[in-house]
Amino acid sequence: MLDYLYQIVENFQTLIVGVLGFWGVIYTLRMNSRLAREQHERTIKHDREVLKTALRAELELIRKSFSDKAELPEDDREESDVFFPADTHTKVYQNFIGKLGLLSAEEVSAIIEAYTLIDEVPTRLRLISAGHDPSYDKPGYIFIKAPQSKTATGIYKNFLPSIETALQKLGGVTD
Repeated sequence: MLDYLYQIVENFQTLIVGVLGFWGVIYTLRMNSRLAREQHERTIKHDREVLKTALRAELELIRKSFSDKAELPEDDREESDVFFPADTHTKVYQNFIGKLGLLSAEEVSAIIEAYTLIDEVPTRLRLISAGHDPSYDKPGYIFIKAPQSKTATGIYKNFLPSIETALQKLGGVTD
């Protein structure tokens, strides 16, 4: 019986080794494929968290800036002219706009709404600053006369809820 088994193995040794080698290669390919897929999923998760963290940090800064501008003291609003920045720092959003697809539809919608309004601020401020004396021009700032300063602070105040909604969707804690 052992001689018969030995004879079969000897006659078909090339086939047996080929089949075992083939299955070894298939197993290795499957394991490598699974490991690559898991690594890809970890990379996507990491990129998503990096994106969320960066956007949260930028939106927190913008929220703080808008809150400060929205809460000018009443006496300052009525009696004095004010300069507001002509631009808001949105470099993180601009640099990562191509990666927004990593986020959920809800998160993307809230982020785009917030940043659209953030980008709209200078345009609205320029509209209410129209007609001022050019001698008040300061590069990088928009001059607002005292009677319109309350309107200007209202713009910042009205846009804050969209920023806070985006922060909530990103998992950020707002004050």
